[in-house]
Amino acid sequence: MDWSDLPVFLEVARTGSFTRAARALGLTQSTVSRRIAALEAEVGAPLFRRERHGVTLSTAGHELLPVVETAEGAVLDLTRRASGLVGAARGTVRVATVEEVATYLLAPALPALRDRWPEVAVDLVVSNQIADLSAQEADLALRPVAPDHPDLVGRKLGAIPCAVFGRDPGPDDGPELVWLEPDDTLALGPERRWLAERRPDRRTVLWSGSAASLAQAAAQGVGVVVLAIPLGQRLGLVQRGPAVVEHTLWLVQHRDTRKIGRIRAVAEWIAECVASLATG
Repeated sequence: MDWSDLPVFLEVARTGSFTRAARALGLTQSTVSRRIAALEAEVGAPLFRRERHGVTLSTAGHELLPVVETAEGAVLDLTRRASGLVGAARGTVRVATVEEVATYLLAPALPALRDRWPEVAVDLVVSNQIADLSAQEADLALRPVAPDHPDLVGRKLGAIPCAVFGRDPGPDDGPELVWLEPDDTLALGPERRWLAERRPDRRTVLWSGSAASLAQAAAQGVGVVVLAIPLGQRLGLVQRGPAVVEHTLWLVQHRDTRKIGRIRAVAEWIAECVASLATG
C-alpha cells in the first residue's frame, strides 16, 4: 500500500468531493481519482459511492476511515515531538487569526519580533474560521474563544473594549443611524450578538467578513461600526460613546509545542502585542 494515498483518501472523505479534495491538496482532480482508484485496488473494494453531487463513503470506506485517522494522528504527533527536539528560536511559525488582528495588530509589530529573533519568520493564516491546530493548520491561534479540545492549551491574553465609531461626531444610538456590521463568518465576535440584542430594528447597509472593509466604509461616512477602541482610534475614526462590548483574545496552541523555541518566541511576542493594544 502506498502511504501517500492515505491523505488523499482522508481529504476526499472529509470534503465529499474529488474536486474539493484536489483543491485542498494542490493536486489535479485526475490525480486524486487515480490515487483513490489505486487505493481501492489495494483494498479490494470500492471506498466511495459516486453520487450526483459528490461522493460518500462505502461500507469499506467507513471501516477504513478510523484506521487511517489513527495513523494520521500518530504521524502528526511524531512530527510535533520531533520538531520539539530543537529548542532554538529559528524557523517559521504559522499564526492563525482574523484579518483585523493580523492587519492592525500583528503586522505592524513585526519589526519588534525581527529585532529580537531575526531567524524567526511568521506565516499569518488569515481566516474567519477556527483553525484546526491538532491537524497542524497552524502552530498558534489568536481567537475569541477558549480551546475545547483536550490536546490544546489556551492562555487568555486580555479583553479589548469595543465602541461605536463613525467618521464624524454624533450619537451612538437612534433610528437615524446607519450600521455597518460583521457578516455570519464573524459570528463568534461579540459585535453581532450586541447588535442583535440591543439594536434589533437597526438599518444596515453593509455586511462584511472583513473588518478593514467595515472600517473603510465608516471612514467614508457610510455609517457607524463597532470596533475595538484602540483600532478605531488608530484609524482616526470618532468614538461615539462608551465601550459596548469586549473582545476577548485567547492564544491557543497544541500542548506538545509549548517547548519549541520558535513557537515560544512568537507566543511571547503576540502576548506583548495584545498587552500594548490593551494599554494603548
